[in-house]
Amino acid sequence: MLNQNLKVNLHVCEYCNYHCAHCFAKFGCKATLPAENWKVIADNVISSGRVREINIAGGEPLLHPQMMEIVDSVRAYGIPVSLVTNGSLMTTDWIKQNGTKFKTIGFSVDALTPELQRTVGRCTNSGAVISPEEFGRKISLLREVNPEIRIKINTVVSQVNKFDNLAEFIKLWNVDRWKLLKMQIFDDGIHCNAGIKVSDAEYDSYVSRALHSLGVKFSPEQVQYQAGQTQVIAERLLKGGYLMIGANGFLLDDTKNASYTKICDCQKENFAEGLKQLTFYEDLYQSRY
Repeated sequence: MLNQNLKVNLHVCEYCNYHCAHCFAKFGCKATLPAENWKVIADNVISSGRVREINIAGGEPLLHPQMMEIVDSVRAYGIPVSLVTNGSLMTTDWIKQNGTKFKTIGFSVDALTPELQRTVGRCTNSGAVISPEEFGRKISLLREVNPEIRIKINTVVSQVNKFDNLAEFIKLWNVDRWKLLKMQIFDDGIHCNAGIKVSDAEYDSYVSRALHSLGVKFSPEQVQYQAGQTQVIAERLLKGGYLMIGANGFLLDDTKNASYTKICDCQKENFAEGLKQLTFYEDLYQSRY
């Protein structure tokens, strides 16, 4: 029987102010569903009785004009909410107004030097990036506003950043969770990131070097590590291990091809029934928790 304590990722919009070369958040959805539609989806998901947490993602979710309405509709059920963002739109005022509403805030950080960030595409069209100091200020203010908040860093490892190492930044800011993800090939016929894929050996080299900097020994079979306060999650395999509802409102299967297969329209069809049709590897899901 499928686990009763699942985290579901709501990708509330596809568009983003960055243009990361490895990005897999391509749902073929030009329009943005309004908050009322996401409330219907959230009700459908939570009513299944199988969900313990909702994660808000994108694209860049802070670009959704009603994102906090969506967050509040989830919190009204007593369900904790997390957020993954590039951080560029997270102002001081936003943090003060909204920082207490999240259990976890994750920042997508693949590199910290301006040159490498721009090569990755983790920058605006004008080339603007976030400095390590600015990330640090955001983290400090979030913890000041919400002492219980967990700070997570997500790092996608590709050919672009495979020789980089963010361990010193992770240690400096006592990050609670550092998730390292081997870039997965995505190809929907329009967007393709295969040119910057890394091998298992290249990914393992990145993880081993990062863990060594944190004083932890690497093991190829291991997913979870503990480095002081920081939990490190090293994921080679992603497909079939996440529950995703795309910006089009569909529960998505990422195992059948190099992009996504629509399983059910969560605005109209029963989410619990959709789960039964989804290819979902529970062992892979559980390995990171």
